[in-house]
Amino acid sequence: MTKETKATAIAAGIVALISLGFGYVINDELDTKAVREAEKATLEGEIDVLEKKVATIDALTQELENLKANFSQYIKILPSPEIATHERLMDLVQEKSGRTSFQIEKFDFRQQAGGAAAAARRAKTAFQEVEITLNAKGTFEQFLRFLNSLERHESFVRVNSFTCTAPTTPATDEQGKVIYPLTVALNISTFRYDSGGR
Repeated sequence: MTKETKATAIAAGIVALISLGFGYVINDELDTKAVREAEKATLEGEIDVLEKKVATIDALTQELENLKANFSQYIKILPSPEIATHERLMDLVQEKSGRTSFQIEKFDFRQQAGGAAAAARRAKTAFQEVEITLNAKGTFEQFLRFLNSLERHESFVRVNSFTCTAPTTPATDEQGKVIYPLTVALNISTFRYDSGGR
């Protein structure tokens, strides 16, 4: 082998080694790039999840603020603990029935039942329901006026339920008008808010 051939072979070997080295470096860089891109994709996915959680937290915070505002408005329409009693609720109902000629025949107020367990449940909330049941008689128009008068009262009064029965044969009023007097059982309540230092 001549000197030139040896030099060419050595040069070719060196070029091959350099090319192999570059190939190794480039391949290593490509592997590193693939790993980095996979890590980036994972991080972007985690960021998306966290951004959704932040958006949820913002929405929940806004909803909490709305609930607090509604709660404060709700408390304003409730009667004070001194006024929201069975006796006061009965007085209110009697006054409304007198104005609408809706004749109340019987009152019954519901006591909080259940002993110690019910008392423990009531202790967890500042709201207490004051509830009465009444039986009354009147025409359909008188009943509607009575309900309307309750609904327009400045403090919160809720009609929980009512049942009406009418006779199969009509009656005649003082003016000779045919009427169907209703017998009504009505359950009414209000709530009082007593924070009790809460």
